[in-house]
Amino acid sequence: MHKPMRKALVNVNGQFLANPDDPAITVYDRSFMYGDSIYEVIRTYSGKSFGLDLHLDRLKRSAELGYFKLPHKMAYYAAECERTIKGYYERFGTDLDVYCRIVLSRGAGSIGFSSAKAKGSELYAIIVQPLQWPDEATVLKGVSIAIAGRDSINTKALSREIKSGNYLSHILGFIEAEERGYSDAIFLNSEGFLSEGTTFNIFYVKNGILCTPKLESGILHGITRKMILDLAPTLGLETREVWMRTHHLLEADEIFLSSSTKEIWPINRVEKRVYFTKDCPPWTAKIRTTLHQRILRSLGTYP
Repeated sequence: MHKPMRKALVNVNGQFLANPDDPAITVYDRSFMYGDSIYEVIRTYSGKSFGLDLHLDRLKRSAELGYFKLPHKMAYYAAECERTIKGYYERFGTDLDVYCRIVLSRGAGSIGFSSAKAKGSELYAIIVQPLQWPDEATVLKGVSIAIAGRDSINTKALSREIKSGNYLSHILGFIEAEERGYSDAIFLNSEGFLSEGTTFNIFYVKNGILCTPKLESGILHGITRKMILDLAPTLGLETREVWMRTHHLLEADEIFLSSSTKEIWPINRVEKRVYFTKDCPPWTAKIRTTLHQRILRSLGTYP
């Protein structure tokens, strides 16, 4: 049973909902009927949003590739995200960092695929709520990952440059991993190469070299992924974007995941392969700390 969100602020087409669970979107909206939407997620650090411009650049690219005719410029959506974050803090206080999700729907119309049915009804929704992750000690223990029994999204069918609201294949992979006792899942593409996780990019370290799947493997063009590839050489790590097979991952010294909200989380196990049982591996810990400090410095909040 759904528990009402008590501490969240929702903005639908410029209007804050009095209650985040109030009905605000018709069942004929294409995001509800078909998953016909695009989205981005950012987070705050000490109340300041990070990387909003980068995420909205990617949202613009998603709109172009997905044939979305947006009624507003990206600057408008950026301002609305910031206004909603500010509204959240004014309503609930600034004690916690927040998760901000912006969803753009093609709109509502009678049942059918033609986008003409939705013309003029384009909709956006912004959800701001507390960033709810485990405590630091729990994160450093690592997460367990299953290799999904289904392929990732075929890029010939849907470009992974589009951050689409249609996530059913990833949801099924997550459910299947959870039922097997794992925390999450990573996918192979149709050619048998490792691609990405359900909501994250993947890295491994072997003999002092940091590797991650090529963009051509069919992965989301991760913003945190790029930051890691940029900073790793400053720490003395060679970086490679590779065609990654399962055995490469299982033979690695360390493995971790990355995303904009999680930054870096260590992975302690992939299937039966255990990477560590106690302390976070050294390169993972070093990259994780350096990335976090770089983000805080960019916002002027590093102590």
